[in-house]
Amino acid sequence: MKINFSKIYSYQPTKKSDKPNTTVQKKQNFVSLNGLNCIASYNLAFGKRAVYAMKYDGSYQKFESVKDACNAFNISNINNTLNGITSASNGTVFAYADTLEEKDGTINPQALKKLLLGFKVASNQPIYIIDIHGTMHRFDKLTQAIKKLNISQSQISELLNQNKGTVKGYVAIRAFDVDLRDESGALLKDKNGRQMIDRKKINKLRENFLYAKNFPIAKIDSKGNIKQYANAQEAALDTNRKRRDIYSSLNTGRIISENFFFVRLSDIVALDANNDVVFDENNNFAIDDNKIQEFVKSRFRK
Repeated sequence: MKINFSKIYSYQPTKKSDKPNTTVQKKQNFVSLNGLNCIASYNLAFGKRAVYAMKYDGSYQKFESVKDACNAFNISNINNTLNGITSASNGTVFAYADTLEEKDGTINPQALKKLLLGFKVASNQPIYIIDIHGTMHRFDKLTQAIKKLNISQSQISELLNQNKGTVKGYVAIRAFDVDLRDESGALLKDKNGRQMIDRKKINKLRENFLYAKNFPIAKIDSKGNIKQYANAQEAALDTNRKRRDIYSSLNTGRIISENFFFVRLSDIVALDANNDVVFDENNNFAIDDNKIQEFVKSRFRK
């Protein structure tokens, strides 16, 4: 329960001489207000509660007061973060120690993991940008991705909030949603020191490419050999064909003079029993050979 101490402590002197002029007098005014514990109320109002600061990697540090934490991180105010109004300050989440610690002073691991949720809704948090080939770019801050890839903040925000669609050949996801952690909340690394991720979530996100405006396609010849392209423009450059010829082949099934035709990649990917897209051992879209043969037969009828 959140308590507004500005309402609890509201000293209204009737005379100027009645105004408390010492910390002791101020503290005494807390004793009987709404039955609250005097010391706890005083410490909360005057910044004496110990706090924990946690970084994204799961490491944390305890400070004896709000002031000490602010000084350590060169932050002027962390009250909004402590009170749950904002999610993170300067890449750090903060919480009062008494909300994380057990009576014996040990930290409750579930409370600690809950504190990490502050990064899930932080405005400037680590993200992954992924292209159609599965190549992943990790950025510690949203602003880094905007500058590096020349993508606007609104475009990335739309991808992150909706988890659908593509922008300039990319999809995006919050690192918090795919970075793997141990039971304590610390990030898991592989033997090479690289961050471990939930590959299934990444591949599920990549399905957005199959139905994007600039969707991936495949060229198929009479023998069933295929070549994949990220979009029609890429295919046009590789085959020295006009895009209108490629779209014509896609829409009508027309065979181009060199005895090949084009299909949408979504029409030939392999699906599992739940109709989810299958990926091969290299995390590429798996192709259904039976679908390839059906297309070849229908296109090259004698």
